[in-house]
Amino acid sequence: MLDRLKIKDSKKFNNIMLFCVVLVLTVPLLRRGLVPGHDWVYQLNRIQNIGNGLKLGLFPNKIHVFSFNGYGYGSGLFYPDFFLYLPATLMFLGLSLNVSYKLFLLLVIILLTCSSYFSGKYIFKSRLAGTLTAVFLVTSQTIVTNMYVRCALGETLATIFIPITIAALYNIVYEKFSKPHLLILAFTGLIYTHTITLFLTGLISLFIILVNMNKVFVLKKGGSRHNLNIILKTFFCIFVTLALSISYWMPMLEQFLDAKFYVNNSAYKVSNLLTDSTVDPRTLFLERNTVGSMFPIAFITVLLIGTLLGLNKKTNCLHQAKKFVIFGTVLASSTLNFFKKVWRILNCTAVTFIQFPWRLHVFAVVFLSLGIAGVLEFLTKNNEDKKHLVLILPIFSMLCCALSVRLISRSVIKSSSDITSYAIYGGNEWLPEDTDISKLTTPTTVYGENGSGIALNKKEGNKISFLSNGRSVYFDVPLLFYKGYSAYLLDKENKKYELKIDKSINNNLVRVFNENRLEGTIHVFYKGTKIQYLSYTVNTISFFVLIVYVLIEKLKKYKKINICAAEREVISV
Repeated sequence: MLDRLKIKDSKKFNNIMLFCVVLVLTVPLLRRGLVPGHDWVYQLNRIQNIGNGLKLGLFPNKIHVFSFNGYGYGSGLFYPDFFLYLPATLMFLGLSLNVSYKLFLLLVIILLTCSSYFSGKYIFKSRLAGTLTAVFLVTSQTIVTNMYVRCALGETLATIFIPITIAALYNIVYEKFSKPHLLILAFTGLIYTHTITLFLTGLISLFIILVNMNKVFVLKKGGSRHNLNIILKTFFCIFVTLALSISYWMPMLEQFLDAKFYVNNSAYKVSNLLTDSTVDPRTLFLERNTVGSMFPIAFITVLLIGTLLGLNKKTNCLHQAKKFVIFGTVLASSTLNFFKKVWRILNCTAVTFIQFPWRLHVFAVVFLSLGIAGVLEFLTKNNEDKKHLVLILPIFSMLCCALSVRLISRSVIKSSSDITSYAIYGGNEWLPEDTDISKLTTPTTVYGENGSGIALNKKEGNKISFLSNGRSVYFDVPLLFYKGYSAYLLDKENKKYELKIDKSINNNLVRVFNENRLEGTIHVFYKGTKIQYLSYTVNTISFFVLIVYVLIEKLKKYKKINICAAEREVISV
């Protein structure tokens, strides 16, 4: 009876702590309007473009047709928009952009709390460890800054899948890869959220597997079957993950193979961002909304390192926790300006892709949160005198988070009416190379072969129509070119003629060819490509096959449990 009461009290304590974490982080969402961050215009424009596109029947919305003064931006072809269809659907159902975005952020906070709780609980086999992991991770300055200061929606979404990735790696190293679905879920989620975080997670995962090679692969006599099993499961996970995410990566590769974009430009690649974005050591410990701050995780880590040095006991829990603390500390330290020379060497290499070394802080915070949770679990297990540690540190972390979000909520509050669908962005990496933004000023005019302007008949999203008098061989329409546009001409007798399309030398616009100089109405729209439709088909089939597979496995497990129960009854009789 007492044991049951203890379990109930423990669950209640964990639930209260997790609820408090979510509540603290959602304080800025309770105010009217939005707190403007670094990328807030871009992120809200993405949601607004998809939402407005859904109202026009555009699905999937690969070209954000309301961007760049109505010339369209291929953000959906290169930047994963999968999860943004949730707030966009809320907009489609009639909610405002403000409310849709806030509800989406609330969901992100809840999912991040759940994934970090799951990871801590799974690795240390303890609800308390799961709760502590969630508290330290979600209330860290890194998460608060990414969510409200930087408005890094992609990175914040990707962070949900980092703890799951670590749980999957733990399963591979210590549990003979018994749960491949964890790896599939983690990397499919990362592909659909943030490409840079995916790249970094892949590198870190590869490093962890290589370091634990002896545990992953049985390098001794009789281990060949185990090794083959691990290799087959790895290829299975890669295949399933690629199949489930093909609708993102295949259309993106198709565009890169077809044309060059600003991100391909050497001027974009050659940059001192890596060296210029290293962090002063003091910044790690600052309690303010600063990029690079890891307060209070950095402070708590310093406290616990002293404790760890004094612990000589060897248990699996403590050993694993120490590894997490060490690796998290190394990741955080690698971003400091002491290592500028190393980052300078990495400039102009593939690593430049990550842009800022302090992106590693997200990973550092995840590992440190797990490590701190594991240490506290070890220190307080069956030790009533140290139970206060379970309260002091997480409450301290939540109070620091509360102070941060309070400061944020005092910022200038903006309304979503300040966001215009026709915004011109700052990064512009997915624009066709050499596009002159200053010339994207006539979104309702088509230019013929002789340079004369023709007013549009109609423009609805990415669908444009205008009259051809048969005098021009080609027309430059006010749409930026991405592979997948299509055009046809309807003459006076409603006879349809397919027209050729190519990229114009006139500022990378869509050029429609009317080589036979036909008279009639020309219609231009984004139809998509065969590769895109193939990827959607494969993606859909893969998803349904996976669901059927999971249901069959669940049914097998259910039948097995029933058979075992029946056998026990027979034995007892």
